[in-house]
Amino acid sequence: MRGGDMTRSIVLVMLAAAAIAAVALVGLRSNGGPDVASAHVTGSPHMEIDLVKDGSTWCNPVDATASRPADNTEYQVAICLTDAPVAPAAFEFQVVYDPALNTCTNVATGEGTSLDDNPDANAGSTTFSTPNLGTGWDCSVYDLSEPMCDLGGSMGTAYMSCVSPAGTLTLPFGSGVSAPLAVLNLKAANVGVDNLTIQNAAVFDADVNNILSCTTPSAACVGATVNVNINDWTPTPGGVPPTGAPGAGGTPGTTAQPDATPGEEKAAGEGGGTNAGLIAGIVIGAVVVVGGAGWFAYRRLRLR
Repeated sequence: MRGGDMTRSIVLVMLAAAAIAAVALVGLRSNGGPDVASAHVTGSPHMEIDLVKDGSTWCNPVDATASRPADNTEYQVAICLTDAPVAPAAFEFQVVYDPALNTCTNVATGEGTSLDDNPDANAGSTTFSTPNLGTGWDCSVYDLSEPMCDLGGSMGTAYMSCVSPAGTLTLPFGSGVSAPLAVLNLKAANVGVDNLTIQNAAVFDADVNNILSCTTPSAACVGATVNVNINDWTPTPGGVPPTGAPGAGGTPGTTAQPDATPGEEKAAGEGGGTNAGLIAGIVIGAVVVVGGAGWFAYRRLRLR
């Protein structure tokens, strides 16, 4: 790789990390459940969640509602990039779900680019859609941040951060075009309505221009609703019925209610700060400073 290309690759990673970290800092919350996203603005770049794979294609169309049986069978949802003006060269997102209704299994991939993890990027040894992201992607940020489907905490949170500093950007883009960035594997465990949301997300192009960013569900980050339905549950010989299933005994399972009226955004959760938040702020501040220095170096390189 030429010196200029290497410098640009490093700058891309630093800027993406800095901007996304700043987004994450604003969105830090100590408590609170998922928000319900407002409807997206047609023609404006946004991420959204597709719950149904139509034929061999994700995100065409995007199905924002679906039912799943509460039988612990693994199923997939896709995170889509819609109305992007150019192909992405870096992206990050968190998908928040209710761990009482859906669960997931983290994949121990070890070192490498973590393309076939959970969440699973649309690249790597196995792809789940055509066309895919292209070659040269790294979803471990150089072994610093492996994708995780459950980061812990009171809510289930799936996380992924990917860059393509020197790859081929093949994901389709344009007004009205929706393409898959990744898929997330979940298991429906108990009856209820799970409002999946996207938060702390950002997308950059190859010139380090911001395509979209959001800290909480918004017009740029659109959620979806999974109805874990007891009527779809099929008994398994020797299996244990999920909570509320016929014959399970005890109190029938309850149905979780949406946190806000569809089409409206709920304010960020309230709660006091923590030492962890302070430490995160210090670390993120340092990343932002490094990102700024990288941008200065990149600008000087371009002016030569």
